[in-house]
Amino acid sequence: MHLRKVLIPIFVASAWIVAGAASAATKELTRAVFSAIPWDEKEPDAVARRRFAVAIEAYWANFNARVPRLSPKEQEWIEGELAAQGDRLNRALNSKEYALWSLNEHTDLCLDTIRNVIGSFEPEQSRQVEMFYWVKMINCYNGTNDLTIYLDRADIPYNDKADQHVQMALSNIAQQTIVNKVVPMAMAEAMGWSFGK
Repeated sequence: MHLRKVLIPIFVASAWIVAGAASAATKELTRAVFSAIPWDEKEPDAVARRRFAVAIEAYWANFNARVPRLSPKEQEWIEGELAAQGDRLNRALNSKEYALWSLNEHTDLCLDTIRNVIGSFEPEQSRQVEMFYWVKMINCYNGTNDLTIYLDRADIPYNDKADQHVQMALSNIAQQTIVNKVVPMAMAEAMGWSFGK
């Protein structure tokens, strides 16, 4: 494997993050996630897995930059309503504030988790740490349509031709790549397993 081929996608994805996530093209970032690990690569090594993680981080950082944050007052209101019962709780669950709160929580979880994956490649970390956080990443691609429901409710445009809007990742493809390729190889390396060839 040529080092140049490995380093260029990592550099490009990292440059998008440093330059400002909101300025990157979401269509390009979405494509970068799915091209980071080739479809015919059944056993991605640590370099390929890290490349995949960097592309995922760039995507979620961009997604996060396009979703407004609740004000402290709105945050306090939604937390108070979520602790209520009956009609108050039902109204809160159908509010724009709850949609934004849910989107913020989801993107924070995904960014924290994928950054932990990237950090697991540091020399002092172990492969068990990488494996653990990859498994946790499955939460970001759970196959539900919750994100689209919340984007609709929060009036955030997505999946249209305007590239300044959010482009939704193909959750089932990302999940299959993580479950069927990335986690098994991280687990094999953590356990010292080898596959007969």
